[in-house]
Amino acid sequence: MANLRDAGSYLDSLPYEAVEVRVLPQHRSLGNSEAAVPLLDLFTRKRIVVQQEPLSRPSAGKLQTSPLRFTWELQRPGWYAGQVDDSGLPLVIISSGDDLFPTKSAEKRFAADTGTFRYGTVLTIIERNELARTAQ
Repeated sequence: MANLRDAGSYLDSLPYEAVEVRVLPQHRSLGNSEAAVPLLDLFTRKRIVVQQEPLSRPSAGKLQTSPLRFTWELQRPGWYAGQVDDSGLPLVIISSGDDLFPTKSAEKRFAADTGTFRYGTVLTIIERNELARTAQ
């Protein structure tokens, strides 16, 4: 939760009215990373846009006994759907923390981890306007 809170505060400091959010699968947990999107929404005033297709579900056999099966039963609210033009909105990537995002851009990462839970909520924020400037 601290990562979501801190990332939300950081997003509120940026001069954009919306952000694009993408999620990556969890590597150490059967939980669905998409469950963190509405939680991020609690901590930011920015409009959140999610364009990607839902993640692939684990097999029913694996989910049957998982304490995180509810994260796969939730539907993504319709208000997160929307189109993002090429205006350079910040990109927020929610992952379990095992993924690396090599980039030349200004990148902010919120990756506090107590080590207690396998489900990870690591947020990487990439300001695409900065990415365009550094690519030149």
